Amino acid sequence: MTMRVPLTLMLVFLLLSQVGSSCTGERNKEEVAQVDRMLMATDSLLRVLEAVDMMNVQRIASLWNARKDRIAVLMKDTLTKEEALALANYHRAMTGPLDLVERDHEGARGALELQRDQLKNLLHDVQNDALDDERMAEYMQQEARFLRSAEEQVMAITESARIATREHERFSARIDSLLEDTTRTRS
Repeated sequence: MTMRVPLTLMLVFLLLSQVGSSCTGERNKEEVAQVDRMLMATDSLLRVLEAVDMMNVQRIASLWNARKDRIAVLMKDTLTKEEALALANYHRAMTGPLDLVERDHEGARGALELQRDQLKNLLHDVQNDALDDERMAEYMQQEARFLRSAEEQVMAITESARIATREHERFSARIDSLLEDTTRTRS
């Protein structure tokens, strides 16, 4: 008899712990799936950033840096409407979108890699039921907010790279011609 009570209590405890863990398990499955989706989105954003042709962006930036002082001087001269538009559009694309890509690309990549690490840690905590509900909700909201912000930043970087490349291709020959004409005129 004395053995049955502890065995019965142990069986009841095991049964209750299984019921409790199956409920927690379902909750964890949903949270694990949510963290997995955030990890996939983070990896996707990293792939989008890696697709930006930074060698081309750096080449364009190098050409811009070589030209910008002469362009600034040329913009002060009397120009035709066509020349002024070409210079202004090129200048705008190089000082806005190109600068944004150069300034933000590496930082965005680093922030996404850090987020990936944080999401892996969060996934580990979720799988091991290491966080209370309140803390879990807080962390999930923080990561979701960061992911939305990172997505906006990555889209701005890719769009800016596209604009800078397009405008460079569109105006580069004309800019070279204007700079060459100015050099010949002053010589």
